[in-house]
Amino acid sequence: MKNLSIDNFIINAGGDLYISGKKNKEYFNTGITNPDNKTMPLSIVNIENMALATSGNYERYFIENNKYINHIFEGITFEPVNNYKSVSVIAKNTENADGFATLFYLLDINHITNYCKKFDIAVLILTNNNKIVKLCNWEKYEKL
Repeated sequence: MKNLSIDNFIINAGGDLYISGKKNKEYFNTGITNPDNKTMPLSIVNIENMALATSGNYERYFIENNKYINHIFEGITFEPVNNYKSVSVIAKNTENADGFATLFYLLDINHITNYCKKFDIAVLILTNNNKIVKLCNWEKYEKL
């Protein structure tokens, strides 16, 4: 897109977003889906020339023998993981946003905090008991 001198756009690749520039000199408003109430976002962010990705347990899953099975599996036991309802990441590129969102879904909040500080990425977590956790300057991107 940028090679074609298109500077203001959103690319959505399966829910992973890259947002470049602005829309009519205003930020693109991007809502983070609330899995329990899709009409009320968990957060609305304004980002520019950055990426946003979410990993969660509410859109990609399957049912086998009447049992709900999440699409994210633990790499050693090969068991499905259900640590959070969702983990959203803002990063400089989509590869990092997507990779960290999935990785963080597997980790406890202390480890997530260490990584997001080290790699300068913002994180929003919705826990299984509906607590919203904002890490590493998530608030900096939120629309007021």
